[in-house]
Amino acid sequence: MANWKVLLVMRKQSISDGMILEAGEDTHFEMIAVQMYDLACLTADNFSPDIAVVEITESGQHHQADKCLAVLDAIRGNHPACKRVIICSKSDEESYQAAIAAKQEGRIDGFLLFDHGLKEILGQLEALMTKAVD
Repeated sequence: MANWKVLLVMRKQSISDGMILEAGEDTHFEMIAVQMYDLACLTADNFSPDIAVVEITESGQHHQADKCLAVLDAIRGNHPACKRVIICSKSDEESYQAAIAAKQEGRIDGFLLFDHGLKEILGQLEALMTKAVD
């Protein structure tokens, strides 16, 4: 069975830690998290992820989808096969709509919602990678 490397670029450390713990029981994923968006590209260069998940934060500098998409674009520049995924809250209408638009435009490969449980989020990541292999 495949082992996919996932880079989590998220301010919500409790969520990224939870995902890493949940994935720890699943041999499909090897995850690493970084909370500083400025370190995402360097971390990607050292980790070579199959998937990069970037959080659109609910406030602050990375509340803007364009800044998060720029991080994903930069990662993909050095890792063209890396799948790009946004994670946001459905209750944050602006971010949710930006994620939908980015998916429709082909700027990202998928988006995840914090509103779902960790198992469902991991299932969606697995489905994304399984679809890529098929």
